[in-house]
Amino acid sequence: MKQFLTSDSDVFDVVQATIDCALQVRSEHDRAINSFLEIAFLEIA
Repeated sequence: MKQFLTSDSDVFDVVQATIDCALQVRSEHDRAINSFLEIAFLEIA
């Protein structure tokens, strides 16, 4: 049972790290798009 709990928490850590990484990539992606749109808008205006 102890072994099962240990492996279970390891899985949770991996899932948590994956989610954190995905959120970080997404926020950087959003910032890149926003910067691009601002630059494009300034070029048009």
